[in-house]
Amino acid sequence: MTIAEASIEEQISEIWRQQFPGLVFGLDDNIFDLVADSLRAVLILALVNTQFGTNIPITSLLTTPFSVRGLAELVELYLLGTFDEALVQSLLDEVEGMSDQEVADSLGQRVGGA
Repeated sequence: MTIAEASIEEQISEIWRQQFPGLVFGLDDNIFDLVADSLRAVLILALVNTQFGTNIPITSLLTTPFSVRGLAELVELYLLGTFDEALVQSLLDEVEGMSDQEVADSLGQRVGGA
């Protein structure tokens, strides 16, 4: 792990600590398994985007675990310019055709590991 990766993970961990005071979590714990609902997930991602100046869409969480480490990897990819915009657009197109329940079910299956 590089210093930059550790710094990103620490900053994301701090966002989680602010949003969930007293919650004990590890770098690989999926927030959906711990406490979050989809609205809280959107808030956390917005805070991460603000913190790092990124524009990571919520749809990226369909393919990446919603953990401190998973978010850090997305931030790093975005900052390095290797974020796959075509994949994100493809996922966004797929999600736009889904009902709210289908999106929730998909997030539960892909992100929550259910």
